[in-house]
Amino acid sequence: MQPYVAEPNVRIHLFGHSLGVTIVHDFLFGLFKRGHVSDFVEGYQGGVWASQEFQKWRNKAQNGELTLGGLACAASQLPLMVMRKQVMIDKLFNHEGLDPADIGVVSSGIQWKFFYDIDDVLGFASRNLYSPNDALMDIQVDSGDLPPSAHVGYWENEVVIRETAKLFYDYAR
Repeated sequence: MQPYVAEPNVRIHLFGHSLGVTIVHDFLFGLFKRGHVSDFVEGYQGGVWASQEFQKWRNKAQNGELTLGGLACAASQLPLMVMRKQVMIDKLFNHEGLDPADIGVVSSGIQWKFFYDIDDVLGFASRNLYSPNDALMDIQVDSGDLPPSAHVGYWENEVVIRETAKLFYDYAR
């Protein structure tokens, strides 16, 4: 992203798989959540230089110069990972749902697609964790017949490839 740091309008498109979905979620939360100081910045988790670079991008996001394009996630483990933060547990307990705007999902159309396979014991439909969730879509695919192949098969699944390409194309403008 470094070559674009001086550009006034940057749109990013991201794909996360498995635990990478949680990493993408946390990355975007750190960029877009208003009134939040990212642990990455505050705790210098990536070192001083990385924290300073992240802060540059957070500033761009907060000023509207960085926006989220399309977000595609396969084998989402978010339903398991919400238990790591009490604030997320409280929101779900109170039937509030997580706010997709906290990670930059602000479209009136589908902006975030979750791909899951019922044979994948480590990947889940995740749309219902969020409210409002009209910009999110769960898509069931057949990425493999056994848990190991189902978990890694998203990378070669035609539906995942086609739907991700369409999503990124739709948000490229």
